Amino acid sequence: MGRQMYPDFFGGMYFNDDGNLVLHIVDDTNSARSAQYNAVIDFALDEDIIVEYVDFALTDLSALNEILRAFFLENGASNISRFGVDVIKNRVVIYLEKMTEDTITHFREIVMDSPLIYFREATSGVILNSCGTLNVNPGQRIEARSANGASIMQGSAGFRALRNGAPGFVTAGHTVITRPVSGIPPVSNATITRPQIFNRAGNRIGTATVSTFYRGMSADAAFVNTSAFNVDPTNEIERNQGELSRTVANDFLVGQQIVMVGSGGGSQSVLVHTGTIDNGNFDVIIGGWHFMSEAVLTNITRVRQGDSGGIVFRPASRNTGGIITGALPDDARAFFSHARNINNALGLVRY
Repeated sequence: MGRQMYPDFFGGMYFNDDGNLVLHIVDDTNSARSAQYNAVIDFALDEDIIVEYVDFALTDLSALNEILRAFFLENGASNISRFGVDVIKNRVVIYLEKMTEDTITHFREIVMDSPLIYFREATSGVILNSCGTLNVNPGQRIEARSANGASIMQGSAGFRALRNGAPGFVTAGHTVITRPVSGIPPVSNATITRPQIFNRAGNRIGTATVSTFYRGMSADAAFVNTSAFNVDPTNEIERNQGELSRTVANDFLVGQQIVMVGSGGGSQSVLVHTGTIDNGNFDVIIGGWHFMSEAVLTNITRVRQGDSGGIVFRPASRNTGGIITGALPDDARAFFSHARNINNALGLVRY
């Protein structure tokens, strides 16, 4: 996804704990003289939007994040767990597995020394969720099996989609391929051998025909083609959560509400997880290598093995947000792949 351009005075925005929209404006006298700057300030005040003045423009923070992403893809990321733009703090945050004065100094000498960066400590690695089955509703459990019938992995169903006119649904990419023991994605996209997908009852419901799973991927996803089977993927979300909208959500703001539905509960039962967005564009590191870019981080800490691929949506609009990818072990917060990135990577259309 290309970098989005914002006005030089725009520092970002988010919803605070009280549900109020907060607008960050760069405290810059040059920008303050522009008509656009004054118009934005006036609009914010008229709409009861809270205005906070900050040091850095979101365009600059995003550009720095892309530089870091390219560096870690090229050189690896020893001692780093994840990184991304922290909109609330108006900085790029780097999570270090071991944070000391020496490790911070090492980062500044080897990678970059910038006032736009701050550091936090985190436990290394990422837990990839897998284990589940499906009945072709978003959130139901599925199982991927190889040609000889051996189970590859279990997970959950995401949203339905069309690929080249063929119907099917989306699940997590790491649920349909044989991953290395380390869990680290390959350098290039993994080749899948068309694993068969089964539901909870053991009925074959589709074939995984394409996936995206490689270092630096912006979506951990696979498409399951159901056209050769008596299967009709639906938009009816499991656990009576209503009908999933075909509209794909736009960018996520910090503080926005989100719902995850997956089959990682006890005995692989389907559970509903509610929470808010902690970061709308985050990079995750696993095993010292760049695992995923443009992940969306939440404050949900209850996802379990088997939730991978489960549906993520906005509660009010039911707009399609994406699918569950994994959880961070240091604080167990769940992150997911954005539906927009999934559709772009796999050539899908919602229906």
